[in-house]
Amino acid sequence: MKLKINEKYMAPDFVKGASDNELYGYKLPVVMYADSEKSFPVHTPAATWLSAAFCLEGRGEKTATAVKIKSAMGKFGMHGLWDAMEKFAVENRSPLPDKIYALPEQKKYPINDENQIKKACEYLFKYSDDFELEDRQTFAKNLLNALDSKNIKLANDFRHKVEIAAGLGSSAESAVDVVNDYVNRLRRIGYSDVAEHVVKAAQAVDSGSLDTSSFADTVKSIGYKLHDAKVADFVDRLNVMTPVKKAELEQKIAISPTGRVYLKDELDKIDDNLLIKAFGTNPIMTSEKRASLLEKYGEVMEDILLANGIKPFHDPNVNEEQVASTNWAKYL
Repeated sequence: MKLKINEKYMAPDFVKGASDNELYGYKLPVVMYADSEKSFPVHTPAATWLSAAFCLEGRGEKTATAVKIKSAMGKFGMHGLWDAMEKFAVENRSPLPDKIYALPEQKKYPINDENQIKKACEYLFKYSDDFELEDRQTFAKNLLNALDSKNIKLANDFRHKVEIAAGLGSSAESAVDVVNDYVNRLRRIGYSDVAEHVVKAAQAVDSGSLDTSSFADTVKSIGYKLHDAKVADFVDRLNVMTPVKKAELEQKIAISPTGRVYLKDELDKIDDNLLIKAFGTNPIMTSEKRASLLEKYGEVMEDILLANGIKPFHDPNVNEEQVASTNWAKYL
């Protein structure tokens, strides 16, 4: 390996002629290394150059180890050599294989070494709820494969978290508990039938008659996603509806640039002449024309609506409890 590194990075003569002791040392104190595992000695110029080459070959230029190696090179008078070696290493690298990513299709979250794997674990634990169920399971399963292939040990509770995220093993929290908030939100916006469907699927997961991947497919098959059931945002409310019901509702509403939502039936109550006078528009005032005026003129149109006693169907400034009390189903 050393010979290949020397050839690839065109080792200078002081490295080629160095003894093993100069390159690797013998029982050196930890301060003579750039890392706590004592893999990158920096006790001589030759050792420091070789450590730099190995570090760059392992794509470690962004690590704390790289910072220490670069500092050691400066102390030995090799100013600028790290930058030249890094430039050469980056320009001559082959693309990374998909298997070194936790999400291969997206080429995101590298898991090529122990440091990257542990960082990926921390990221998964911190942002688990931000992932789609399928992506989260793929991420976690690839982490487990990387941990096992590189024989990296995690604390038992940490590994258990990864296994749960991968859809393996069992969790102290049942599937019914996991979907409880989602189900309650569905009920509040008038979709009790779908809420019961999700509850039954979750119960099947807990009983072992349905695996987690099938549960995800069940949820998707009825047009819902666990992370889209947010009550406060109107757009998210649309996302928790089936595509058919979503399309039906979108035909009945108009949205102002302020985010307020009005029913087109309410817009039709405004006198045509009032709108023609205000906007100098075509006298043919269809529902779609009124909706386009709202979308174009925003607050000006809203002032006219308010003056005529027409309030928004949905206002993003209203607190969540008030918004949640709206019976959206009655408008469909």
